[in-house]
Amino acid sequence: MTDSMEVKYNKNSILRDGYGIIPKIVMRDKNLSIEAKAIYAYLIAFAGDKKTCYPSRDLMCEELGISINRFTKHLKTLKESGYIKVERIKSGNLKAKNIYEIIMDERDRCINFRDIENEYHENKDIENEYHENKDIENEYLENEYTNINSLNNNSLNINSVNNNSLNKKEKKKKRTDLDVLINEYTSNSFLQETIIDFMKMRKSIKKPVTERALKGILNKLDKLATTDDIKIKILENSIENCWQGVFPLKDNFSNYNSNKHQDNNNSNILEDLQKYQGYIDPEKMKPVSQDDLDEIDELQKELDEMGGGSIEKWL
Repeated sequence: MTDSMEVKYNKNSILRDGYGIIPKIVMRDKNLSIEAKAIYAYLIAFAGDKKTCYPSRDLMCEELGISINRFTKHLKTLKESGYIKVERIKSGNLKAKNIYEIIMDERDRCINFRDIENEYHENKDIENEYHENKDIENEYLENEYTNINSLNNNSLNINSVNNNSLNKKEKKKKRTDLDVLINEYTSNSFLQETIIDFMKMRKSIKKPVTERALKGILNKLDKLATTDDIKIKILENSIENCWQGVFPLKDNFSNYNSNKHQDNNNSNILEDLQKYQGYIDPEKMKPVSQDDLDEIDELQKELDEMGGGSIEKWL
């Protein structure tokens, strides 16, 4: 290597704050979007010569100029491609944070692929089991019709078949009530997916969402936010902290200048920001009072003391 190519750490070098080496195979992977490659490059730069780094999600979104939804979507692609692993850890009363591991060994990458594939097949098995139960139910209903015709003179058997039919229909209704409720609440696919992710989180902490609880959560969500973007952010905040309910955001949007969209030109700029950069118009947000912030702080203290105990009273 010539003198001109040597890495020199001086005050004028752009490498003075650190750097990383990006594998060519990642940059040439046509299955990765430009956003996914940008996120990967960001993590590599922070990891340096190590395998892990832990920049916050909000910092990455701010410095990369992307919304949380887009970041989450393209980060998932990197995980599914086997290039990174993400582990969420919590130490004491400190807020949980993500540890990003850069996978450099092809063997580890294959293991990660297998883990993702196994998870996929587990989900497919659950889906197949549901369809098998549905087929059994349909077969049962067909047999029920035959039995009723053949046992017209046996009232006891007819009543038994009818009762079993009602039980089956009731079980079928329970399986679809939550989906219907979500579809009736919003047609925004991103918001629907975030609500489903929230329900999965509740199930993972052994607090599955009932139909009544979901109605209460969605009603409270309407009171806390007037736009889908804010509702998604509120739900993601609850998912990250494993909260059973939804609560006002602490984010301070006072730095935005409301005068930006007073004329037509600035109005177009605002629309572009909302569409491509995940910008949230502060005028569409409901103000968060100091009482709300105090309530969140108190709730967090209680959760830490209880180790993530029940917070149904906050719903």
